[in-house]
Amino acid sequence: MTSEHSTRPVTRAEDLKQVYDVLLAPSFPPSELVPLEWLTEGVASGAVDVLVAEDNEVNQIVFTQILQGTGWRFEIAENGARAVEIWQEKHPALILMDVSMPEMNGLEATAAIRAEEAATGARTPIVGVTAHALKGDRERCIEAGMDDYLSKPISPKALHDKISAWMGDAGAVQRA
Repeated sequence: MTSEHSTRPVTRAEDLKQVYDVLLAPSFPPSELVPLEWLTEGVASGAVDVLVAEDNEVNQIVFTQILQGTGWRFEIAENGARAVEIWQEKHPALILMDVSMPEMNGLEATAAIRAEEAATGARTPIVGVTAHALKGDRERCIEAGMDDYLSKPISPKALHDKISAWMGDAGAVQRA
């Protein structure tokens, strides 16, 4: 970024500090930030309450900063294929699934998860997350097998309310 505003997408790591300075600094002091490489390393205990499938680095940081203070254990998957792998390995209680991702989009990842669940009868709640705020987006997510919908930009309150609606503050999953 050359000034306060840029017309190109923010994708380079050196631009992330400027994103922090503009968007997050008032809410999250540097002492509360985690290194970017921690976002995809996984949870040390192996258990995950919330799996976040999100390919955009800035959105990964936003999710991380919001979720860090909640007490919920979470992991970030950078694409739909990785989200399916983490779901298979760690059995998260809830998945926040970006709809538009490379390699395997959120709708395809949801279909893969639902196909595997069909054999066991289990069902992990999946909340579709999309930047599209168009009429019909919620219905498209539900038709794809998702249980709920959340539109970007994500606010801390909206995210907390959505997770609590499915898991409760104690982390108990409400299964349909």
